[in-house]
Amino acid sequence: MSGLGKLFGKGKKPKAPTPQEAIQKLRETEEVLVKKQEFLEQKIQQELQSAKKHGTKNKRAALQALKRKKRYEQQLSQIDGTLSTIEFQREALENATTNTEVLKTMSDAARAMKEAHQHMDIDKVDDLMAEITEQQDIAQQISDAISKPVGFGDDVDEVPKGRAIPKSRVGGQDRAPCGPRRCACPFPSGLLLMLG
Repeated sequence: MSGLGKLFGKGKKPKAPTPQEAIQKLRETEEVLVKKQEFLEQKIQQELQSAKKHGTKNKRAALQALKRKKRYEQQLSQIDGTLSTIEFQREALENATTNTEVLKTMSDAARAMKEAHQHMDIDKVDDLMAEITEQQDIAQQISDAISKPVGFGDDVDEVPKGRAIPKSRVGGQDRAPCGPRRCACPFPSGLLLMLG
């Protein structure tokens, strides 16, 4: 039975062309039809010239030329319709191919996202964010502690601009206002004299 099936064409169905192959065939068919269109347009012009040439002298030849012209115009009209159908089919196939690729890409992205989230849950994310916040707070405290001057400015009051610094007593030692060799800072005045 299988031998008879192959003999009479009932074997395997031919493999369907890929979308790219189908699009290419449709384009080739369009090119052939466009060339045929151009040929028919030339023929129509030739028959029109022939009909004008034979106009009143040879009415029979003029009528034959007009009949051929009409036949060519009908063929041209059919080709126009066929071209429209092929163009529509090609565009639909191109859109379907694009949609298939987009859907495939979206599916791949969804699988990748699912894989990325497989080892995560909201509780783990909350715990991680709490740890990050805690570590940032610790880092800020360390930064504040490091940037604070050691032994300077803790016991010195700022004097408003334009006012004289009065003599004061800081840390049990006399301090004199700033002058040629005097300063109201926490250094002993003798130290400044030695430095100055």
